[in-house]
Amino acid sequence: MFFYGLLTEEDIFINNKKDKVMSHHRHYLFFWKNQAE
Repeated sequence: MFFYGLLTEEDIFINNKKDKVMSHHRHYLFFWKNQAE
């Protein structure tokens, strides 16, 4: 969960930069969340 939190912060930062990169990041976050559960 700690690593997931760090990725969420980075995801928010990327959201302000490039939507395309954020889209890829969100997919990774979703995958990581499923792995955690």
